[in-house]
Amino acid sequence: MFSYCLTKTQPVDIPSPCRITFKAKPHISRLLLLESLNQPLCELIVVSAVSPHQQLRLRVQSVFELNIQPLTMSIIGDVSRTDGQGLRIYHALNRRKISALAALEQGVCVDVIPTSALQFRLQTANFELVNLEDDQHLALEPAEVIMAKTVLARTLDYTADPQLMACELNELVQSEQNLHHLVARLGLGQAAEPLNSVLRLQRQLESKRTWLFRQYCHQLERPNWASSANGESGTELVRRLALYEMLASDELKSVDNMMAEDDIAASG
Repeated sequence: MFSYCLTKTQPVDIPSPCRITFKAKPHISRLLLLESLNQPLCELIVVSAVSPHQQLRLRVQSVFELNIQPLTMSIIGDVSRTDGQGLRIYHALNRRKISALAALEQGVCVDVIPTSALQFRLQTANFELVNLEDDQHLALEPAEVIMAKTVLARTLDYTADPQLMACELNELVQSEQNLHHLVARLGLGQAAEPLNSVLRLQRQLESKRTWLFRQYCHQLERPNWASSANGESGTELVRRLALYEMLASDELKSVDNMMAEDDIAASG
């Protein structure tokens, strides 16, 4: 769930009370932060609440950076979680978003206190802790839409090999087909808002697919713009010419240069 907006899980050991702080990365615009408020900002799942091996797994949105520091003083948390349980952090709907944006830029703090279970306490206003089993923010979108968003959110790798690009192209094409079948299956032609959302995703998928196909062809046909389209043969010729210039005598190279100049003059 929310795989298109949260990073991979990060294990965090909790041998003693600590404070987890996540804040917006430098140079992240407020427009992007504003969009991040529509999704869970952070997800924490307890792996083990048994001392001395307390551990949780943590996921945040990619626009945030993490910082974990020990606490010298701690109090009982607001939420208690044990093995297999977890929570998410959301923007509180009754709070102004401008205040939440300022808090994200300063840092959102969560205290974690190990006892017989793991206690959590949110130290930043404008946000709320929501237990996983009580989360009413769960995406109600079809699986096809969630998959399309996941593929679109994947970072483009400008140095990927052609095989990896071919796999990603296949995923993009499959996502486009799934959205097309979704429209036909649900009859979204009669509902303007869902249809516009799906069409927007289809256009984004098509744009990414076009760019990726261009990169794929470039990697196959001309991996280096400094060489000709027949890259391997061009590289081999350059290598042989360099060896010739290194091994040939100065007199022979002088004769070659004169012959080349005569050919250029004759062709001109």
